[in-house]
Amino acid sequence: MASRDERYVFKTCLEGFMEYLDSIYGCVLVHDCVAIATEGWWSLDPVERKLLMIAITSESICTTHDIPVFLPCKSPNVAFRLVSITLINHVQVLALCGPNPELTEIERFAVQCWKNNMDVLCSVEQCYPRNLPASVSLDNETLGFMLVNYKVEKFVLGRNLQCEKNRVTGSHRLDILRTFYHQAVEMFGLSVEQKESNDEKIITNAWKFTGAKETYLCSEYHKCHAVKHNDYILCVLYTSIVPTHTMRLISQKILKMMFNDKQTYW
Repeated sequence: MASRDERYVFKTCLEGFMEYLDSIYGCVLVHDCVAIATEGWWSLDPVERKLLMIAITSESICTTHDIPVFLPCKSPNVAFRLVSITLINHVQVLALCGPNPELTEIERFAVQCWKNNMDVLCSVEQCYPRNLPASVSLDNETLGFMLVNYKVEKFVLGRNLQCEKNRVTGSHRLDILRTFYHQAVEMFGLSVEQKESNDEKIITNAWKFTGAKETYLCSEYHKCHAVKHNDYILCVLYTSIVPTHTMRLISQKILKMMFNDKQTYW
């Protein structure tokens, strides 16, 4: 998540970069996570997006990539170019494009697009691993969160740095949230519905919410709570000392900050 000012800068620069490449498929990664993307990028099949991310992050030592890729749904027979340019450390721009222009020209234009906004790039990079703008604060009992848009299958994970000394380590917190979502939310709250296109005779899967709007889990060292808000599901990881009935109040407070704060963009 980013502030609206940061989002505006990212969106403007990304749109200019994609126009130069004559493409609609692009995004900006911060620590290998999508910070902002074009509508075309989100229209790709989730499996395709995942494969593209694997192709880029599997060789993280490279500062630029230019890889021919076949997309199983979008273009199984004709290869796209998957181009990646590192803007600053841990921040890179990705694009699917055609054979032109040359990689050296793409690098040069990427620098031109973002050179006047390096402070914004650094600011967003420094939000990691909290992944929240400074205007949104988390309670001390909140270890981390996972916000999911199940309709387009995108999510953001964040940790509360004020609780780094807790016995539940940072990476373990994210694993707990993922497991809680897949086992307690996705399994019992979501179902897959198939939609068929009459024109192309293609069947696509889409998530449909069918379960309860809230659920929680308690263990010896932590507690989890999930709540639905429109097309979003917020999962929050708490310390074990938080009263069970209090989790709901804190989760609703976090939701309100995320969606009512005019300076915050998801």
